[in-house]
Amino acid sequence: PQPTTSVFGWRDLSFDGTFLYGSDSQDVEQIDPATGAVTGEKISGPLQVNRALAYDPATDHFWAANFNSEIFEFERSGNVINAFPNSLQIYGMAWDASNPQLPYLWVWAQFLDGNGSLAAQFDPRKGDYTGLIFDGVPLKDAENFAGGAAITTELPTDPPNTPVFIGLQQDLPDMVFGFALPPSWLSAAQPNQSALSMNDSVKIDITFDASGLARANHKGAVLIVSNDFDEPRKIIDTNLELVTGIKNLPEETVPNEFGLMQNYPNPFNPTTTIEFTIPKQILVNIKIYNVLGKEISTLVNEEFNAGAYQIQINAKDLPSGLYFYRISAGRFMQTRKLLVVK
Repeated sequence: PQPTTSVFGWRDLSFDGTFLYGSDSQDVEQIDPATGAVTGEKISGPLQVNRALAYDPATDHFWAANFNSEIFEFERSGNVINAFPNSLQIYGMAWDASNPQLPYLWVWAQFLDGNGSLAAQFDPRKGDYTGLIFDGVPLKDAENFAGGAAITTELPTDPPNTPVFIGLQQDLPDMVFGFALPPSWLSAAQPNQSALSMNDSVKIDITFDASGLARANHKGAVLIVSNDFDEPRKIIDTNLELVTGIKNLPEETVPNEFGLMQNYPNPFNPTTTIEFTIPKQILVNIKIYNVLGKEISTLVNEEFNAGAYQIQINAKDLPSGLYFYRISAGRFMQTRKLLVVK
């Protein structure tokens, strides 16, 4: 049982690698995971109740929120580092450190109408939501309150070690939702929220970033939430496609060496074909880079049998310019140029 005297108890927990932390008051209690008992160590949090909690291992900082409060970053001493505005009803939080260079905070929140929960990605560097959202499933005749949240890489996923966001949806019975967190290829630039008068409009730039994406059609959605009585939630479907398929080419004999052929046509708009050969079963990785050396997309990252293969790329979402594609398979590595002209 929870060693708490409040009616609601600890709604959310965070973990620093040794201890759990929970709060039903201004104090954030340290909890021994082996016994479930509080240790007596406390952190004075920034809120009267630090309902939602997350922990950043890189900075040793905590994050907290309570419903529609600001989102706070604070130290173990209780000193507040940042306080960011928040537009959601937050019940739970979790820290995604799967990419140490670009960690994100995820919040588990309640829809304003009480009908279901949502997971929303928050950028701690900008202090704002990115626009990436997953919906919980509303159930009939129930309140569907959001609860605590966590992120793990220990569940069986394809590919392995994919971070999975887990959110508790309080219901009769309670439900647990899991969302595999993809690379953040879709985001809304500033502003991602605004107050509009009747017949007014605002331009919001949507950013597509293919860095780290596996070959596939990546589908996403832009969710627009407003107080429009007729259409309070509008969903705009999006699609990002760089590679349309890999084809195993017929060969009279098994290739006796690795090879990466020049794409054709080149220059191209918007599709081109890349061929490569491998003499043995091996893990193959092919990536596209811009002229600054920034990774744009992962076209291939899987194991192939010996043979000749063909990839078709669709670069309709790439701007005109010079790019490089590179194959690595074991010790073999080769780079060639491709040119997008629109």
